[in-house]
Amino acid sequence: MTGRLQTRPAARGYVKAASLADVRAAGCKVVHVDGHTIALFARGEKVHAVDNRCPHMGFPLSKGTISDCILTCHWHHARFDLSSGGTFDPWADDVRVFRVDLRGDEVWVDVTLAGDSTTHQHDRVRDGLQRNIPLVLAKAVIKLTDDSDDPAALLRAGLDFGSRYRWEGWGQGLTILTCMSNLLGYLAVEDRPRALYQGLAAVAMECHGQPPRFELRPLPETTADAATLKVWFRQFVEVRDADGAERCIITALRLGADSAQMADMIFAAATDHRYIQTGHVLDFANKAFEALDAAGWECAAGALGSLAHGLATAQRMEESNTWRHPVDLVSILNSAFQRLGPITDPASAAGGPRPSPEELLIVLHGDDPEAIAETLLEAFGAGWTPQALAGTVAYAAALRIARFHTSNEFADWDTALHTFSFANAVHQGMQRSLPGASPRRLRCGDERVPGPLSQRTGRAGASGERTLRRAGAASDQPPAPA
Repeated sequence: MTGRLQTRPAARGYVKAASLADVRAAGCKVVHVDGHTIALFARGEKVHAVDNRCPHMGFPLSKGTISDCILTCHWHHARFDLSSGGTFDPWADDVRVFRVDLRGDEVWVDVTLAGDSTTHQHDRVRDGLQRNIPLVLAKAVIKLTDDSDDPAALLRAGLDFGSRYRWEGWGQGLTILTCMSNLLGYLAVEDRPRALYQGLAAVAMECHGQPPRFELRPLPETTADAATLKVWFRQFVEVRDADGAERCIITALRLGADSAQMADMIFAAATDHRYIQTGHVLDFANKAFEALDAAGWECAAGALGSLAHGLATAQRMEESNTWRHPVDLVSILNSAFQRLGPITDPASAAGGPRPSPEELLIVLHGDDPEAIAETLLEAFGAGWTPQALAGTVAYAAALRIARFHTSNEFADWDTALHTFSFANAVHQGMQRSLPGASPRRLRCGDERVPGPLSQRTGRAGASGERTLRRAGAASDQPPAPA
């Protein structure tokens, strides 16, 4: 039975809802009061009032059943304590209850909004992350973004959870979350909740069932400075000591190291070996710093500390047969590094022909690794800065994806993607780290893709290139040398 009473709110927020006799006669009565649809349940001498909409999927709770003061929704069998509204099923959320005042033969309910809705929705985000419940995450994110909550708060929640509850540390989930956060400014308002949801859901899925990561404390009362900690950090990564590496990160942060100092430390270790873990580790490091740009430096200990395990355990391409045969890429790179020298100032360049960006692109898209290494060295010698050269390499890698034909196999697309994400991370790292950082960091990954580029592009490639330019990922011209 339902009824609609048009009444004005009384003192203390109480509103007349129904007659006590009607509620007891029906056992359950649905009323519409002050914009609320409320189910009134008569249980003995008491009357309980709950929101009639099940918080899980909206089924009317008036059609449920009560046993031992537990209300069960008949759609998905979510269960609620009738007196408090608390659920026994975290995927359902608590249902709102209304205080009831029996005044003679009248039932009055308090429609005053109780509690902080924003705080509750943030609690639900944590519930969704902890139990990997996508629907809980989706509803909470929609509600928070509808209420104009700070998107960085959701990023911080995911960043904190992902760095704590995955023993291996930073992974694909946090990377996706950071990418989605980076896109927010380019998306329509109605699409932003979807992006944040996708990122948080990726974190929840990756952490689900994984052992947690326990953060280490900084070194006590150390006299080590940032330069010493950087040396120690690289040594620990070299011998695959993740604990020692993480403690150097945490100590450097405790001593006040800023973003540029930490980037110099971490990007240096990530490039001491060739294209480690097919570029993922350097890409993860770059994404960690991008996340901190949005979330705030107060999250640095968790985010950067979570990189230590990946740095120390990554496969090094010197150990890979594909980088040794049929072409020994490692030997080519080692020879180039010996000739590179500490080039940090264009004024110190030795001179010589200065290759144009267009000339560099032609060589970078070729299939001769020795020619690529030689051309990059010539560019350095002619006065190109490491930052400008890294930007051109990243542009070439992006253009390679835009021209990649759709007939290629999925694994080949992964190869092109990883090369771009690594090249982009190198470029970003060069911009973030301290002035004068070694250009040796420009260690471009170039996984072997069968066939020269010219044989693997077509009409789809031309379309992809136009899409790349429309999206602003690159201008019509490659970056000019500084």
